[in-house]
Amino acid sequence: MRRITLLRHGKSSYPGGLSDYERPLTERGQEDAGIMGHLCAQRIGVPDRVYVSSARRTLETIELFFQASGGSSPAIHVMDELYLADAHQWIQILQDDVKSGHVLLCGHQPGLGILAELWDSQAIGDLPTCGMVSFLEKPEGMVMDIWERPKHHRGS
Repeated sequence: MRRITLLRHGKSSYPGGLSDYERPLTERGQEDAGIMGHLCAQRIGVPDRVYVSSARRTLETIELFFQASGGSSPAIHVMDELYLADAHQWIQILQDDVKSGHVLLCGHQPGLGILAELWDSQAIGDLPTCGMVSFLEKPEGMVMDIWERPKHHRGS
């Protein structure tokens, strides 16, 4: 049974002179990425493979996520075409990678939130910054297994 985990990038800043693509994480975004990496490792294990948007904030999120997970980093595929990807682009990535047992997709709204709603119409609505939702691929379809927000774990 395959697991698909969706992770939105951490909270980012809006410094003048930088494009949307170049926006870095805020201090809270950095903290949240670590929280979610640790939580993922504890609850569902480290993914086998990662597909991530090439935007600065997603790359920073993934780096901090895996630093906090305490395990080895999986194969990470940074892809320009995943910057602001829609749900169907994410689905195509998953259709092209049928061998990985646990795939993590790290990107942006609204694409990841829409993907989660395609799989579970009552799932989550908008995926908050650094929100993580994980699905199990079962014969009857995608079943939501984990839904976590970093704000529920800060300071603990």
